Amino acid sequence: MLRSEHRIDIVIEDQNGLPIVLIEPKCLKYRKHNWDKGSRLIAGHYNLKKTFRSIRKSIGILAGKGTETSIGFLRRLGVEVYRIPFSMISDVLGEYHIPYAWKEKDENTPKKTLELFRHLPAQHQQEIGEKIVQSIKNDLIRSINNSKFRP
Repeated sequence: MLRSEHRIDIVIEDQNGLPIVLIEPKCLKYRKHNWDKGSRLIAGHYNLKKTFRSIRKSIGILAGKGTETSIGFLRRLGVEVYRIPFSMISDVLGEYHIPYAWKEKDENTPKKTLELFRHLPAQHQQEIGEKIVQSIKNDLIRSINNSKFRP
């Protein structure tokens, strides 16, 4: 029997070590990945919520090409969604001369992108991450804090 195990990327726990917030960042480079990644997020969070009644919130951070249909689906199923547009990622990486808007069948540019990123100083890699999440950071922190302090 084949079994697929889903690992949650970020779990925030209460003072007793019980999970209260699940956070799943997903990069959606191509629109065709919306349903696959979204359904895995929903299934993984749903199964954990059945096991741990302490979970108060599911959060999906969708970076890239999310569709309104798939985002609406996630929201209807109780996932709090934060979006980072594809153009934001591409623009920020472009500031460091790293290409991101390559064609789907292009096999060379993704490798080049990864190599360029890996060779950046750690400080620049950190800056890229901070710039990409800047637009959602405050709302995300507020939402997490509201969940942590809610009885």
